[in-house]
Amino acid sequence: MHNDNVHYILGAPGSGKTAIVPYLRRYLPGWIVIDWDELMVPAERLAGRSIRDNEPLWKPYEDLIKSVSDMLAPNPVLLLGVCTPAQLASWHIREWIVLDCHDRERAVRLQRRAESNEETQEAIYDAAHIAGGN
Repeated sequence: MHNDNVHYILGAPGSGKTAIVPYLRRYLPGWIVIDWDELMVPAERLAGRSIRDNEPLWKPYEDLIKSVSDMLAPNPVLLLGVCTPAQLASWHIREWIVLDCHDRERAVRLQRRAESNEETQEAIYDAAHIAGGN
């Protein structure tokens, strides 16, 4: 049995997902708003290493997020993350929306987070990939 109460905001790194979470929580009372990255630090402590830097951990981390959202889904859940609809095809997500920004703004935001030039370029590539529907 599945519940279609999960909604999803997709955005490449630097698109503003984390920045809008407090506003979403304020303006969507009764909703559970989860930024995909919120469980990253505790999951990394559990794994004993970085999830972002260890691709073999990506699927188990995705499974963790799915379990949490499924447990909460009797309530309306708004999940924010970087995975595309194709990547989450087996999830029962009611609606998708893409959050995006200009590449210059994305680069500024990622530089503030001390991301490397390589990570910034990868995020810009990901954003173009998402915008193209791939």
